Amino acid sequence: MCSDNSGHVWITNTYSFDILEYSRNGTLINTLNDPSGWPVSCAWQRNGDIAVTNNVNFSSGYQVQGGVEIYHGGTGSPTLYQGPNIFYYYSDGYDSNGNLFVDGGGSYPYPFGLGELPHNGSSIAPVNITGGTIYSPGGLQWNTGENAVDVGDQECSGNPLANTSCIYSVSVSGSTGSIIGTTALNDALGTPSCDVVQTVRMSDFVYGGDAEFTNEYPYFECASGGPPNVFSGEYRWLFPAGGNPDRHSTNSISEPDGVAISK
Repeated sequence: MCSDNSGHVWITNTYSFDILEYSRNGTLINTLNDPSGWPVSCAWQRNGDIAVTNNVNFSSGYQVQGGVEIYHGGTGSPTLYQGPNIFYYYSDGYDSNGNLFVDGGGSYPYPFGLGELPHNGSSIAPVNITGGTIYSPGGLQWNTGENAVDVGDQECSGNPLANTSCIYSVSVSGSTGSIIGTTALNDALGTPSCDVVQTVRMSDFVYGGDAEFTNEYPYFECASGGPPNVFSGEYRWLFPAGGNPDRHSTNSISEPDGVAISK
């Protein structure tokens, strides 16, 4: 999900190959068709462009490398951009200068990949991470105050059997991204959130949902058990302090993934 200058909310509708634009009261205003594949994330630039990540491209009937499709002016047919270090594309976000940051997974064994599409650039350049390891994409947003990109990770512990979500602040210089800060994200019980897929920061807070699965076969990636989604919820954390949420609403949405703030 993402929001635009008018406060409209855009939602990527993955398996229908389209992107839906809604007004603040939930009225469908517009639909963009995705000609290539599975749209999973979007980012809005102040000039009216909307950048949509395709997890994979599927127009040929089988999976090939995904990419970023930019709809100039938020309409028409998109332009496709790709990079050499990402196969599965997940999240994207613009900085204040119109440069687009993208994350996802590379080719086998699918390591994390971060890339940058410069303003008016033609391809996505790899950004090599130093100062730590990012394992699994979990949202991406530019942090103007720190002049860094905030990159979510759904496996901060590096242990797929006990996921812990966090946000890394990454300072980017050229082709290098240095981790300069970490924000841990706990759930309403005070235990690490399992799968925070997307977050949105506004002022001193960050908002997101925990799309947590039950600790039963075949989903063993979460430490907490119980009925499916019993600890799923929507949260607000202090940022960059993180830790336990200062506000939460649990069991209102099953497996929440996307989040947007309509100004």
